[in-house]
Amino acid sequence: MGTQKQITNESPLTINLCLALARAQQMDFSIQKAVELGVKNIIPVITEFGNVKIQDRRLQNKLTHWQNIIISATEQCGRCILTQIQAPIPFSEWLVMKTSSTRLILQPWCGQAMKTINREHDELTLIIGAEGGFSEHELNQAQTKGCVPISLGPRILRAETAVVSAISNAQQLWGDLN
Repeated sequence: MGTQKQITNESPLTINLCLALARAQQMDFSIQKAVELGVKNIIPVITEFGNVKIQDRRLQNKLTHWQNIIISATEQCGRCILTQIQAPIPFSEWLVMKTSSTRLILQPWCGQAMKTINREHDELTLIIGAEGGFSEHELNQAQTKGCVPISLGPRILRAETAVVSAISNAQQLWGDLN
């Protein structure tokens, strides 16, 4: 009888992804890539600039669809633990939820790069807006609740590109990509 090898490929970094609702294809892509890159939790949020509304009667179908994407991506990349996804909530409700002490909100041209953030903790939350980002009101609320604005560089990225870039950057700095 052969020996079994235990797979230990989960990231040492716990990433919570607070992700503004996006159109179906972009949201699906973002969820898939987040799982492949090791995100542990995804919290979809409803933002002021978000252009997607999910009707209550379609919510369970959408959650099932996202869960199937998570299962498929988990199998594809060989992870052992399924990423958790919650039902969408308003951004203001998410802000008062208990998450990691390091909460980074993507904001183009803010001047602070991810590499300047204190990396003493092994858990962080990445907050990524919809196309158009966050409203000034949402940014002010987020900063009041301890979220630190960061930029991913000199270009404006589509939301799904920002997901891949931000998670990869975090995994390079804190996690298991080298």
